[in-house]
Amino acid sequence: MSGENWRWARTALQLAGFEKNSDGNYVTPLTDIARARQSLAALGDTALAHETLVATNGSRYIGDFARELGESLPGQWSVRVENYPVPIVQEDLLYDLWTPRADPLAHKVKTERLLAAAILRGESGVELAVVPVPGRDQYRVGALIPADMNLTPEVAGPSSITVGDAQAHAAHQVSSSLLVEYHHAFW
Repeated sequence: MSGENWRWARTALQLAGFEKNSDGNYVTPLTDIARARQSLAALGDTALAHETLVATNGSRYIGDFARELGESLPGQWSVRVENYPVPIVQEDLLYDLWTPRADPLAHKVKTERLLAAAILRGESGVELAVVPVPGRDQYRVGALIPADMNLTPEVAGPSSITVGDAQAHAAHQVSSSLLVEYHHAFW
């Protein structure tokens, strides 16, 4: 989406009654069904008036999955969602990943168009990136380079893992494999 289209989309969402959340995304609470319907109808009307198409994809919001995953992991985790309105912005994520060179998550970030990723931060400073796997109810989860750590090429980070959308099972996979490998590589 070009910068001009991105600005128009934000304006249309604001006019339709969507509110900006702490992640910078525009949302409408689904707990108030009448308000959600009104906002969606207003968005459709705005798009129609401007001869623009609003497309939905039925995918689960990455921030919701990441929050549920964080709630199921040991300790306290915060979540932020990074939006990538243009492809070059997602390169920041690529340089922050702490994975082996041939890791599937690094390859995905390098070669595929991402709209967003969720970053989980644990109370100990561990940061994990969560990226959706298109067309599936799965996510790729990998570690970010620890802050203030000078890494040599010999210190390979943990491999990313693929998890399903059931947060309890996903949290078990993350804590029993990814976080174990993370701490092993870190120390």
